[in-house]
Amino acid sequence: MSIQFRHKTSWKCFLAAAFAAVLTIQPGLAVERVFCVTNSYNGLPGATGNGTTDDTAAIQRAFSAATNAFNSSDTAGYSGVAVVFPAGTYIISDRLKFVTTNFPPQGGGITIRGVDTLRTVIQSTGSTGAFYFKLGGQRTANKFLRLQIEDIKLFADSSPAGPAIEIEPDGTGMTLGIRPMLRNLHINRTTTANSYTYGIK
Repeated sequence: MSIQFRHKTSWKCFLAAAFAAVLTIQPGLAVERVFCVTNSYNGLPGATGNGTTDDTAAIQRAFSAATNAFNSSDTAGYSGVAVVFPAGTYIISDRLKFVTTNFPPQGGGITIRGVDTLRTVIQSTGSTGAFYFKLGGQRTANKFLRLQIEDIKLFADSSPAGPAIEIEPDGTGMTLGIRPMLRNLHINRTTTANSYTYGIK
């Protein structure tokens, strides 16, 4: 598998994406389009990862760019998209949303990738968890949509009203068509404020 950056990227993002791509090579997959959260999208600044700035809007712009690419009809030769978090602590005040309307003919996948659980940390200060995936479209027979989240530490226990990660199928055959893959993922949920104390739904 090779990687293709869709925007001018920093060396930190390049190294994070390239290193992870070597570890996740899968036979039969082609180019993975990479969207780094620290890049600029729509002329607006990228995420800082400095542990103090609210990076919600900047990260969501990267998620939206990846979503648009995934939902595009121009998917031939692509294995999917990856949103990459270089090392840093990212503060978010609302959950990050990834909503698909297209199921690529070749299956394909979505990857949310950090460096490791010590160096890529997402700290949620809101009440809705961290990640929300609504995965829709018409499933192609015998194909699966791979949703992979790896090498990230999530702190999501500030009076949460929902899970740290929520995955919602939305489309014909999608309930059986999603293959979540969680690798080297640390979720910190210690609150007992309400019934939504689980990390993944």
